[in-house]
Amino acid sequence: MKPVVGLTGGIASGKSSAAAIFAALGVDCIDADDVAKAVVARGEPALRQIVEQFGPDILLESGDLNRPALRKLVFSDPDKLRWLEALTHPLVYQRLKDWRANISSHYGILVSPLMLERRQHHTVDRVLLIDVPPEVQIQRTMARDGSTEHEAQAIMATQMARHEKRELADDIILNDGDLTSLRHKVQSQHDAYMKL
Repeated sequence: MKPVVGLTGGIASGKSSAAAIFAALGVDCIDADDVAKAVVARGEPALRQIVEQFGPDILLESGDLNRPALRKLVFSDPDKLRWLEALTHPLVYQRLKDWRANISSHYGILVSPLMLERRQHHTVDRVLLIDVPPEVQIQRTMARDGSTEHEAQAIMATQMARHEKRELADDIILNDGDLTSLRHKVQSQHDAYMKL
């Protein structure tokens, strides 16, 4: 089986930009968040089960899952959250397993923002942390999301501390510059991964 690199990082660290650069270099990439959304998309059996469990009000008029309503429901009730995770996690893991078995590039990239927080880093061969200084992270979050400085800091406070992430990572890209700088750093890391 081909090696898989887990790409992670905090909010506004540049994970998506780094993943796009790896993909442009021909690396098979998958985002765990996208897979989690796909398993509960309209027409999926899991969505029918969610509606049976929580009622039709959990759907938008379009028939799609009302994610904010579901979040509010499950994060206010641990039993409901456990039920939802018991339903969706095996489906996500199966899709990731299928993806991993079909990687056509020399290695694959699994993007997972909470890989370290959820202790899932043992499921990949290497962990690549896209790191960013906190002051840059705050500025990017404010610019991207229209957040206040306080809101950006509150989001960051819910994530694993930077020094802990750095200790758990096998490889680190410091993304404190522009996109051109990130491209050069990703290219260098890609060259190293081609030797795995």
